[in-house]
Amino acid sequence: MKWIDLRAGWEVAKVCKEVRAVRNLSAGQLYTAIGGKNDQTLNKILASGGMSAAPTALAWGVDEIGAAIVSVVTRAELADLWARHQGAWTEELTQLATERFAELAS
Repeated sequence: MKWIDLRAGWEVAKVCKEVRAVRNLSAGQLYTAIGGKNDQTLNKILASGGMSAAPTALAWGVDEIGAAIVSVVTRAELADLWARHQGAWTEELTQLATERFAELAS
């Protein structure tokens, strides 16, 4: 017989629920037009995706996050990057992520 930690299991289940929510997002949920223009932003949509506070990553600076943004190859990776670093996210990172998001569409 082995003992299991039900609290730890519940915490893992909650993280899995958040991951599933991000994976189920459609492209229309990842961006929204601003002022009728073709500009796109990730902040509001990702923040309203029903996710609770995402797990925090080790303290990355803006430079490290910016480098990660330009190196992602899928929109899902970009969403995951935001979720892991939303506490350190700046307007500059939002602009960079928005541009990368548009690039990944083509």
